[in-house]
Amino acid sequence: MRRFLILAASIFLAGVAASCGGGDGGGGAEACGASNCAGCCENGVCKSGTDMAGCGVQGAQCATCTAGQTCTAGKCEASSTGCGPGNCPTGCCVGATCRSGLDSDACGQGGGACAPCKTGESCDAASRSCIPPTSGCSSTCAGCCAGNACNAGTTAGACGSGGAACATCGTGQACVNGQCASATECSPTNPTGSCNAGLSCVAGACCPNAQACQTKCCGAQQLCMDDGKGNYSCQQACTTNAQCSGADGCCALLANGAGACQPPSANVRCRCATNADCTAMSGKTACVPSIDNGVVIAKSYECRPNDGNAWNGCNGITTCGSGYDCMVDTAKNQFCTLGCATDATCGNPGVGCCKPAGCDNAISSCKFPNACVPC
Repeated sequence: MRRFLILAASIFLAGVAASCGGGDGGGGAEACGASNCAGCCENGVCKSGTDMAGCGVQGAQCATCTAGQTCTAGKCEASSTGCGPGNCPTGCCVGATCRSGLDSDACGQGGGACAPCKTGESCDAASRSCIPPTSGCSSTCAGCCAGNACNAGTTAGACGSGGAACATCGTGQACVNGQCASATECSPTNPTGSCNAGLSCVAGACCPNAQACQTKCCGAQQLCMDDGKGNYSCQQACTTNAQCSGADGCCALLANGAGACQPPSANVRCRCATNADCTAMSGKTACVPSIDNGVVIAKSYECRPNDGNAWNGCNGITTCGSGYDCMVDTAKNQFCTLGCATDATCGNPGVGCCKPAGCDNAISSCKFPNACVPC
């Protein structure tokens, strides 16, 4: 009986050992790895390896892909669409758009969602996070700050703008537009200050002398005009009426021979180059030399009546008053003028010159082959 019990116990223990997988031969389950897992391993379990939370191949340890990535062929790679850490690593995302992450309305980094900063906050460039104002003064002061005290920023003792720290101007300086500058120079706060040679201080700014027009500084293509009543204005410079438009359709001949656009009137000489420039000038449709008392007074032409009188036009009339001939210049302008042999006949050397001109007299031939015209 005793021998029987011992044999039974031995058989029982051998069965328990076999069921527990003991022994060198083992017979237990093989660990997850390249030999038995085509996907990836996580805590000894083989996964497909195609999920964002479990990405891998050939039994490697599973990886977790982040936003902006996809699991492709067992590797976490940046997505070609959308926005996330893979394609927006230094900025932040607003939907599918990658922003710099430095703006107060879109602050952030690492491909995360951008955050709008609260009123008064700014986006810190280093941390890419919203930070409160550094001081109550600098964020609200249009002038300059002395500590947390806001100053107007317009005095030599406290000069500045935009919430910057106030500066103290040196000797001989004044605060001009929030900056320390020479107290003697022309500026908005010193409208009678000094300028470099060739410039004048006009309305607080240095202006070329030729463009200074009382309280205005005319443009490079403008001239200063006086209406005869002490009212000055800047008008467009011109050489013919064609360069003027609207109400200022007349290129007025000035005393110095230049021209400026202004409204036409009976007393204004409107400059021209050809008859076409005079078509809108009522009663003055002929383009003729600028003449006074039989003398060419400027190197220009002006619109005058086409009536055949001395120094007026003779277009289509071809007859002039006694002693004058209807001459045609190289621009095909026809006017009643004196024939000449030399420049002296024209009476204003350097301004009026004796030049070849065609004859268009209807009754008799012209006395000379030349006529007095602007040089």
